[in-house]
Amino acid sequence: MATGVELLNHFLESDNFRVAQVFEILADIALVTVTDVNGNIVYVNEYFTKVTQYTESEMLGKNHRILKSGHHSDGIYQNMWATITSGKVWQGEIKNRAKDGSYYWVNSTIAPIFDEQGVIKNYIAVRFLITESKKIEEKLENNAAELKMAVEKLEEREVEYEKIKKITLSILEDLDAEKRAVEKKVIQRTEQIEAERHKLLQVTENMNDGAILINVNKEIIFANNKIYQILGLRRGDELNFDSIKKHFDIKATEKLFNKCLLNKSSHISEVEVKGRIYEMFSHCLGDGSVAGQLEGCFVLISDVTDVKLLERSKSDLVAVASHQLRTPLTAMRGNVEMLIDESFGQLNTQQQELLDDINVSTKRLIGMVNDMLDITKIERGKLEMVRVSVSITDIIKSIITDLSDYAGNYGVSVSVDLPDQLTVYVDESRTRQVMQNIIDNAIKYNKRPGKIEISSHTSENFVEIIVKDYGLGIPLIEQTKIFSRFYRASNIINSGSSGSGLGLYIVRSIVSQLGGSIFFESEEGVGTTFFVTFPIREILSNKTNVLLEG
Repeated sequence: MATGVELLNHFLESDNFRVAQVFEILADIALVTVTDVNGNIVYVNEYFTKVTQYTESEMLGKNHRILKSGHHSDGIYQNMWATITSGKVWQGEIKNRAKDGSYYWVNSTIAPIFDEQGVIKNYIAVRFLITESKKIEEKLENNAAELKMAVEKLEEREVEYEKIKKITLSILEDLDAEKRAVEKKVIQRTEQIEAERHKLLQVTENMNDGAILINVNKEIIFANNKIYQILGLRRGDELNFDSIKKHFDIKATEKLFNKCLLNKSSHISEVEVKGRIYEMFSHCLGDGSVAGQLEGCFVLISDVTDVKLLERSKSDLVAVASHQLRTPLTAMRGNVEMLIDESFGQLNTQQQELLDDINVSTKRLIGMVNDMLDITKIERGKLEMVRVSVSITDIIKSIITDLSDYAGNYGVSVSVDLPDQLTVYVDESRTRQVMQNIIDNAIKYNKRPGKIEISSHTSENFVEIIVKDYGLGIPLIEQTKIFSRFYRASNIINSGSSGSGLGLYIVRSIVSQLGGSIFFESEEGVGTTFFVTFPIREILSNKTNVLLEG
């Protein structure tokens, strides 16, 4: 079978100079492809690769389906195929998707190519970009729709004004009759409100969660049956805000309500009372941004005992399994390292390579087991910290020294611009774990050759460490998930690098427990900058047995 280039040359030679001129004209203004009779691509021009962002090698042998945007129904493609296979030319507008996920519109002309016997041997497609014109068309359609809506609103207002005029005249003509009609409507509306209230009551009474409405004076104006059951009360027993506080955590309940008064929704993920575990949500009623507009607070209390106990059992199982795995893995690592050091005899090259692979895999497994143990400690709130004043400069320089060979293998240079003695109040080993993870990622996901810049910014109570790389970056659509457990960005997975997706989840948990914060800025293909803050001195905080969010 002829290659795409040979096939194109055949087309050019078939009609001498005129066809060559046509292809030269189309080279910079049209996307040109040639397929075999099965629709598989055998030639694409350079402008096609520029627009679609797929290389020639990525497209040859593939079907145009790779470009489908999902905008059109299957019928349009069926019609297209039926037309060209019958020997006719098909024309139409198609919305396609480029490699990076962006969309573009083309005006397509697809025609069959016949051999000397009149049999179809190929199809040629010439497409012109019409994305901008489609945007203009869409904008014009939107403007027309908005204009139509405006006209309809004006017409509605004219109708409404006419109604008001007739009603006013009717009131003037027969005030007594209108008064009776208004009273009748009030009665009907009152009945509707009562019916809606009854429906709401039925819904809340059948809920598995406790529901409470509290006004701004902390008076309970509504509570369903479930909340009485949770509190161990009967309908008719006294129920007030103080009894809610006494049953649950007093400080947490107050904080929940106070946030509501500030027009902020709140969440207590876990409160344990008399062997039961509850989750609490609050939502403000009304607009707290304007004085006098806040109406109160809606609180939802869910019994999550079974779910939480299951999570704890799962956590216990992971912890036990991780502990059981770490001992043999550590022994394996020690034995492999002794073999690599030729403590038991000289190794040939093949043996050395195999043992190096085993050593790398063993270290990776030990790292994953340690990550799983850290996660179970985080979930149980047992990630112990011993806070002291340490030099973050010394920690970072030590990490860079340890990773120098690793960075060299990746062709990455690291520059450090930190004061000689930059002191923070942290757990030294956990802080080292945080910075090593961030710097390791900056090396691993960098370009080759690449560079990393580490600097700092100091405020009154915090030191901010800034780690900037010029690597793969993180896709914008995935940036909100980057601190989730087991999550790895799609472009990182495609790069072939290894990882469990647990590192940044653990890093954020450690930094939060140390009293600091972490965030990042990233652009795909440009690089990522992480900002990590650590306290300079001890931060006093009120400890509680619940987790507050929001």
